[in-house]
Amino acid sequence: MNTPSPVSWLRLVTAGLVFASAACLRAQDAPPKAEVPPSVLQRFDKNKDGKLNDAERAKWEADKAQRRAKDASRRAELIARFDSNKDGKIDADEGAAAKLAMAQERTEADAAKMKVRMEKEAAKLKADAEAETVAKTKAGAAPAAVQAEKPADTMMGEAMNAPAAPIKEGEDMMMMKP
Repeated sequence: MNTPSPVSWLRLVTAGLVFASAACLRAQDAPPKAEVPPSVLQRFDKNKDGKLNDAERAKWEADKAQRRAKDASRRAELIARFDSNKDGKIDADEGAAAKLAMAQERTEADAAKMKVRMEKEAAKLKADAEAETVAKTKAGAAPAAVQAEKPADTMMGEAMNAPAAPIKEGEDMMMMKP
């Protein structure tokens, strides 16, 4: 029987170690490719091959860097605005004050948007009413038949300021006639 000598075993083990270490070095040199989420593929995989090529990956990395810079800027702005003790971070009390202030700002912004929308709707209703009045006048309706309209807030104010009818004894408030 032909048994390998200790020297040949040593050569075989050394060759295996050299091969394994070379493979490890190659793996360390190559940057690990991160798993790409499906949402990223959907947005950045322009050729729809199911993976990002170098150009697509570069666009994704640039987009991530831009978002990180924007987030850092926003964080710095919030710290500058709400860090009352100037320690460079937002503690629990400062965080609560920040949430309250931002909620109030959102409420005010929503109210301003609602006001603009209501003004646009009122202007449209007024324009529609004027167009209808012109159409009725052209159609031969007497101008006296066209009733002058008041804005809804004026009518509501008049209704709120009108004197209430006295309640007689024995009458139920819900059963009263206007």
